[in-house]
Amino acid sequence: MPVHEDHVVWCRACDWNVAPELFVFGLDRTAERRAEVAGQRAEEVYQELVRTGDFGRRSRWTAARIAAYALSCGVVGASVGLAGGAVALLVTGWWNPLSLSLGLALLFFSAVLRPWVPPLHPELPTLDRQAAPRLFALLDKVAREVGTRGVDLVVLEPGFNAYVTSRRPRQRLLCVGLTLWETLTPQQRVALLGHELGHFTNGDTRHGLVVGNALGTLAWWRHWLDPGRWRGGRLRYWFGHGVLRWPWYAADGLLRLIDRLSLRDATRAEFLADELAARTASSEAAHGLTERLLHADRAVEALDALLMDGLLDWRRKPWREAARAALDLPDHERERLLRVSQLKWHYEDDTHPPTHLRLALAEQRAYDEPRVTCTRQQAEAIDRELARAIAAVAARGPLRMRRK
Repeated sequence: MPVHEDHVVWCRACDWNVAPELFVFGLDRTAERRAEVAGQRAEEVYQELVRTGDFGRRSRWTAARIAAYALSCGVVGASVGLAGGAVALLVTGWWNPLSLSLGLALLFFSAVLRPWVPPLHPELPTLDRQAAPRLFALLDKVAREVGTRGVDLVVLEPGFNAYVTSRRPRQRLLCVGLTLWETLTPQQRVALLGHELGHFTNGDTRHGLVVGNALGTLAWWRHWLDPGRWRGGRLRYWFGHGVLRWPWYAADGLLRLIDRLSLRDATRAEFLADELAARTASSEAAHGLTERLLHADRAVEALDALLMDGLLDWRRKPWREAARAALDLPDHERERLLRVSQLKWHYEDDTHPPTHLRLALAEQRAYDEPRVTCTRQQAEAIDRELARAIAAVAARGPLRMRRK
């Protein structure tokens, strides 16, 4: 058995000591439930894609997807309906105090419950094409390869994550976590961009304008309608628990329903995005990207410890070296962590299939030649574009390596 300092000694032949913590504590109830739910859905999709090989197709129009779109349109229609009813009462009953009061109340609620787009974080730099032309040139090249339009804004944050979203009908946003970005090779960065832009190509509802904004709007409604916010006096308590209680239940239930309906296609959408990443950047790059996500917790914990102890300034080069060193593991340890992920059914969040299935599916198709390449010189030029934005974030104070 290979012995590496600071790493677990285990046997590849019989899995002895592959996960010491599981032998002592076992899987908790949450992990068991995740394994059951994820296994039922992800295994079905995995076997289907391996059997049929139709990786590149868009997500299907299932009954759940149609219902999620219909309910999401209803969220927008509710605000429009309230505003229309308010205007009708104010115009037709302006002489009636009751109609006037009710119209003003409906107008107020329609303004509060309007479709909500979360604002950009004021302390995080937002880049456009003029600020980062080389980065956007790479994004456009990847977008053309995956068959979609590029993004309009790029937001940088210190987390170990990346995601895309549609804020307005013609505005797409890409958020890149710098901790993840710095640990990737140039070609793995292409795979990351291919995966995220692939969500637009495959029709992933949760990243789209309709369902994605509906989920955000309902979360906003649930926040402001929460009866617990109305404390400090009998009148406030009566208003919160007597008037807002049932609207809060409706918003919370609708949010859970749309979230559950849209999650049915999320597993397939993630597999398809992985396929587009492999086709764009090569299977090796896509496999390396997914494996990086498998070890994300290790990198975040190591960097958090160094930053809290004051041993690291993430504005400087040593931070980048420490981020990469946190994931510089011997092959024997990488294999062990992969087997542990199979036991724990590791995945990024509830929208992602188990990581070991993503890695297994990536090995089913061999894309040896990348269709979009990023040389080391191009990567260094992009880093120079991002340097000023990174310094602007770090200048605002110490930042933790959040993971989403």
